[in-house]
Amino acid sequence: MNGSKEMAQRLLLTGASGFLGSACRAAWADAYTIIPLCSRRTLSRPGLLPCDITDYGEVKAVLAEHRPDCVVHLAAIRDANLCQKQPLAAARVNTQATGDLAGLCADRHLPFVFTSTDLVFDGREAPYSEADSVNPLSAYGEQKALAEELVRARWPAAVIARLPLLFGPVGEGTENYAASFLAALGAGQPQRLFVDEFRTPLSGTDAADGVRIALESGHAGLLHLGGAERVSRYEFGQAICRAAGVADSALEPIHQVDLTMAAPRPQDVSLSSELAGALGFEPRALAAALQDLA
Repeated sequence: MNGSKEMAQRLLLTGASGFLGSACRAAWADAYTIIPLCSRRTLSRPGLLPCDITDYGEVKAVLAEHRPDCVVHLAAIRDANLCQKQPLAAARVNTQATGDLAGLCADRHLPFVFTSTDLVFDGREAPYSEADSVNPLSAYGEQKALAEELVRARWPAAVIARLPLLFGPVGEGTENYAASFLAALGAGQPQRLFVDEFRTPLSGTDAADGVRIALESGHAGLLHLGGAERVSRYEFGQAICRAAGVADSALEPIHQVDLTMAAPRPQDVSLSSELAGALGFEPRALAAALQDLA
């Protein structure tokens, strides 16, 4: 988007206080007038607008008051183990609120981007393209898959952008895997990492670029925004250590069968992002993107 700040489109951003939300606000500040929504459970920070996205009436009132030109929906409960233990509460955010917001955007003909996850797949036939069928193993993956169905049904012009594991530096009140991993190593905590679980991790900066492309490209429907490389969790840990200049001696390679967690874990949900690439999405090589942590 070009033009003066006064002429910038008004973009309503849910999940604005989170890791990706913070990255989007930083990257898009010169292009959009951002209306940043956050949960009331989030520690209040200046400039953020508290809103319960599970309250249909409240969300409708926010849209009526602020009159956005477009909406990007990032808000979610992403902890797969928590979603497995508290599926009903998590589904209110991950599924119900998403469907409601898609319907409200459809009523207003607002461009709408919803960020989903690579965990809608079962991990048996990677790499996954937008044409592949979903088969989630966890409650979180199922909630997101159901949300995708609701978005397609209620607002066919919307974009459903599936994201992988995200990483980057930690901002105020945010967290992500790579930064938490380094903090744990710094505290002397050994890290047990799977050699047989694969993802296509993506930096928060590159994810913000991809979501903006999804919004501005005119694309409708599914769009995969995976990172440039497929790596195991163990290989990812090694790469983080190299980028941060720390020893990887505290990394322990394990297999999925060695560790029981609440949420079932697919083995390989690496994403093919050729469609997004044709729209201009160019994620950096993993080693280059990890330099953001420095």
